[in-house]
Amino acid sequence: MEPCAGRNRTLPVVIADGLPHLQSASATFTPAFQSLIPSVLPDTRDYTRALSLARLAYDLEALVSPIIAAALLTVVTYNNLFLGTALGFASSAVLVLITTLPHLERDTEPSSVLCRSYVGASSRWDGVSRSA
Repeated sequence: MEPCAGRNRTLPVVIADGLPHLQSASATFTPAFQSLIPSVLPDTRDYTRALSLARLAYDLEALVSPIIAAALLTVVTYNNLFLGTALGFASSAVLVLITTLPHLERDTEPSSVLCRSYVGASSRWDGVSRSA
């Protein structure tokens, strides 16, 4: 029996277990990211442009990343490509940690997440309808 034969059987389990976690992290990140943009860019026009650019970057990443990975696999091994990806994620994490966000004034009156979500969503829709 090959020494690595057991690893091939665990790959589907790792994928089946890891994929929901990645999807959950993505589903959490997107609204959090989008809710931060109006705090940084209060002008509706700047907000709309930033949201559009963020979506463009997301879509381009989804299209271009597999092409770059396929091209890289012609010159580097899978293990080195995986190592490069891990270093990229670590670099992104460091950049997120050292990024300074503007100080935001908190509301004096605490409110529920549902209430804040409704107010935030309705103010964004009002801003979009006024600028159209």
